[in-house]
Amino acid sequence: MKLNVLSFNLRINVAVDGKNAWDYRKNQVFQFLNQKKFDVMGFQEPGPGMYQELQANLKGYDSYGIPRSDGGEYTPIFIKKGLFEVVETETFWLTDTPYVESKIDGSHFPRIATYIVLKLSPNRFLTIINTHLDYANDDIIYNQLEYVYRMTKVLEIKYRTEIILMGDFNTKPDSTGIQFLSTKYNQVFDNKKNIGLTYHAFSDEITGLPIDYIFFSNAIHLDKFEIIHHEKKGEYLSDHYPLYAAFKIED
Repeated sequence: MKLNVLSFNLRINVAVDGKNAWDYRKNQVFQFLNQKKFDVMGFQEPGPGMYQELQANLKGYDSYGIPRSDGGEYTPIFIKKGLFEVVETETFWLTDTPYVESKIDGSHFPRIATYIVLKLSPNRFLTIINTHLDYANDDIIYNQLEYVYRMTKVLEIKYRTEIILMGDFNTKPDSTGIQFLSTKYNQVFDNKKNIGLTYHAFSDEITGLPIDYIFFSNAIHLDKFEIIHHEKKGEYLSDHYPLYAAFKIED
């Protein structure tokens, strides 16, 4: 079974971005996403208004997720309608109280992850998890990734599910958090050849290291990976490049 996955930090809607603010970018974003027709998409940073606009303008998708706080950002997952049965979905906080709005000490904001569990066949499940980690420091990021990993283990035990974990992790590949998660799952940046910059800050820069990632479990095989450099000079979909992964999942 093949699955085309996108992870994309869309940059929150703030007026200080001027000509790069959401209202000036959104139609390009909708056009890009509707043309590509990815099977599953995980977005980071949309606030309530952005999320509602994504729901209204992305045709043929169901979406899942709640905000991290009242009026706060989402980590929503969009999936093509009718692709698979969604048997469970949840948004949880990356703390010891995952179902109560909360944040760990030192984190600038409450941080969340959203997951959906897909039924591929009677005894075959796939869990998609989308998250956006804090930028405080590597220790905070490591702790938040541990909370994400704990939830993946709960779901693996419950469903014997495969895992695809994506998001903006706000840290470089040599950080303790990424090194930790790389001992648990495979990731799209598997060699120096395909590694590259993912946060460009509304520039044309493509050289550097990622802070956005997609991880996946062993029964999932990566057929293709791309950091999509879609922008025309001076026109940007976001301050991050989207990550695209084409997967093949063992039957």
